Amino acid sequence: MPNSSIGRPKKQDLPLQLKQSLFGISIECPFDGSNPDGCPLCAIRKLSLKERFEWVSRLTIEEATAIWAKHEKCLVTKEGVHSLRIVPVKIPDRSSQSSQSCGD
Repeated sequence: MPNSSIGRPKKQDLPLQLKQSLFGISIECPFDGSNPDGCPLCAIRKLSLKERFEWVSRLTIEEATAIWAKHEKCLVTKEGVHSLRIVPVKIPDRSSQSSQSCGD
């Protein structure tokens, strides 16, 4: 019996970290926990956990990296719009203070 897979490229498994990351973002948006209509994962997030896991497992590397790239671009956009101003905080020098316990 001839091998039907000869001549066809073998489906390459997704790297574990990418698979885990995609499954994580298939639960909810990590930025704010929402499920925006424009997100490519919107419909996927409505599936059961088992169906989401199966969906992620069926992705090709090209599909998975394209989805991850869209996620990163969206996240950068959201972070830019909602960025917090970071103000440096001066930490007091405790070496000159006497050692006191919290109860004193």
